[in-house]
Amino acid sequence: SDLLHKNVAKQINTVVSKDSKPEEPRVLTIEETDLFLEAASHYRYFNAFSLALETGMRIGEIIGLKWSDIDFKKRTLKVERSMEYRYKVGEWRVGEPKSKSGFRTIPLTAEAIRILKEQKRKNSNIDIISMEWADTVFLCRKGTPVKNSNYDSNLFKICDKAGIDRFSMHVLRHTFATRCI
Repeated sequence: SDLLHKNVAKQINTVVSKDSKPEEPRVLTIEETDLFLEAASHYRYFNAFSLALETGMRIGEIIGLKWSDIDFKKRTLKVERSMEYRYKVGEWRVGEPKSKSGFRTIPLTAEAIRILKEQKRKNSNIDIISMEWADTVFLCRKGTPVKNSNYDSNLFKICDKAGIDRFSMHVLRHTFATRCI
């Protein structure tokens, strides 16, 4: 009863040739980056966007970042988890980074240190933070982690304000990697 009686693959209209290459990931130009950061500087998630450009961290890694992962003396940050909000079940999912190489220690630039210290100052202005989230770096005004969708919706607003094509959070990671090369 699990057998197919016709070849369903024949219904697929997409043709992939041996010569076709996967689409190049989008990378922001220096001008686009400057326009983006200028427009983003007026939004509450500016520090998270800036840290992504400084470290190449994935959005889930940024959401799951804890103060205990950061060593300001050694100027390093450990990536040990990824976190995302699951709307269907109404709860946070904390897991390992995407791959084994996702567990890593990132050297922090002077700018990354400045961003993190500014975030610590911002967090000190939040009225109530539950013990569950007290060690979390990026919190919203309610004292809870910022949901992935909030970053995305703000990102699109910022792109529109900056007059640049919309992009996903992962583009910040590609931009970081390209600049490193």
